[in-house]
Amino acid sequence: MRLSTLYMYKNSAETMTKRMSQSNDVYLRMSAGKTLLKASDDPAAATDAVKHQDALAKLEMYSNVRSRARGALEYQDNILNGVGNLLTTTLKEKIVAAKTVLTRRRIVGRWGRRSKASAPI
Repeated sequence: MRLSTLYMYKNSAETMTKRMSQSNDVYLRMSAGKTLLKASDDPAAATDAVKHQDALAKLEMYSNVRSRARGALEYQDNILNGVGNLLTTTLKEKIVAAKTVLTRRRIVGRWGRRSKASAPI
């Protein structure tokens, strides 16, 4: 079979165009610093990239939830510390009041005994 000159030129031009397109893609990737520019470049790697992006989004969401929960727990801890301090203060005041009453009763009891002892029968 005889090939015409026109066919050879056309085939060579198509091959050169295809190679130029491939080299342009390589230059574009090199300048962008990425190996994947579109999903059709490597479907498996594109799938992995989507999975990793989803995982990162979940981690960020969990981080936000964790920081909110930490804030709520710190707030509740402050409230509980305040209640504990209040209970401790009231307990101290009750102990002081009880000691004062007990001391007064002892004093009254001693005076009462003295007065009974000194009273004529």
